[in-house]
Amino acid sequence: MDYKVLMLKKLRSYPKRINHTLNVLERALELGKLYNASLEVLEVASLLHDITKYHTKEEHLNLVKDESILKCYDESLHHSISAYYYAKEIGIKDAKILEAIRYHIWGKVEMNLETMILVVSDYTEKDRKFKEAKTAYKIAKEDIVKGYLYIMEKTMEYLIKNNINPHKEQIKVYNYYKEKCKGEIDARKNS
Repeated sequence: MDYKVLMLKKLRSYPKRINHTLNVLERALELGKLYNASLEVLEVASLLHDITKYHTKEEHLNLVKDESILKCYDESLHHSISAYYYAKEIGIKDAKILEAIRYHIWGKVEMNLETMILVVSDYTEKDRKFKEAKTAYKIAKEDIVKGYLYIMEKTMEYLIKNNINPHKEQIKVYNYYKEKCKGEIDARKNS
């Protein structure tokens, strides 16, 4: 299946989203080459990560088929869940692709490298003009985990500043990688 053609067809009424998706793909492939990640996983996951972005509540529910799953998340996050189910529905079985699509917003504990790259690419694609995106990209080219942590930190700061409670999973993932990164730094100091 040609996932690019599929994405272009599904998002044809949203040229800005198409542009974003292609930019995410470009950034993901760049970082994927740098970190020796699966380019096939990154290509498919990038092309499908926002495929259900403009679905209605009913369309999300038709894909997910379990309202209790959607109720755990703000409506702005439903597309990551429904895109995961959409990918399965069209025959994608690769666990790395499915994980990257499902967790492209903030990742997950013990995520695959490709998932982390997609999170970073979504935040830092070339049309993101805010300074944090530029800084995150620069950091990610040197150390993908540190770039990811910078994104998570800036996202948390933004949410708190705007009186939005971060999701409990988001906090858990951020703390996990913060601790993991700290542990690696401590281990290097002691060696």
